[in-house]
Amino acid sequence: MLPTTGTYAHPNDTSEHDAFTITLTRSQTVSDIMLDVNTLTQRTTFKIYCKIDGTTYREIDSVVWVTTDRKGVSMVEVTSDKDVKVTVQSAVAEGAVRSIPFRYVLVG
Repeated sequence: MLPTTGTYAHPNDTSEHDAFTITLTRSQTVSDIMLDVNTLTQRTTFKIYCKIDGTTYREIDSVVWVTTDRKGVSMVEVTSDKDVKVTVQSAVAEGAVRSIPFRYVLVG
């Protein structure tokens, strides 16, 4: 169970953007979903979605991060056999593109 890692380039706007998508072809648990938000300067909402019906993404959970919080965000664990994605949305434009490193682990 090696982690999958990457970096998401968060645009300088207030739209909700897909940070990463996890394509599942069998039932697996997506665990240890973590994002390093030390470059962010504005209140930001992180959401996790799942294609519950196999077609349309539905929001499962969300976390609102403010600049006085820790510099990392952890999302809930999700078990699914359908695609999962994490989105990012700043309340105020960041002033520049911000890099957000992330990681997750697939179990099962």
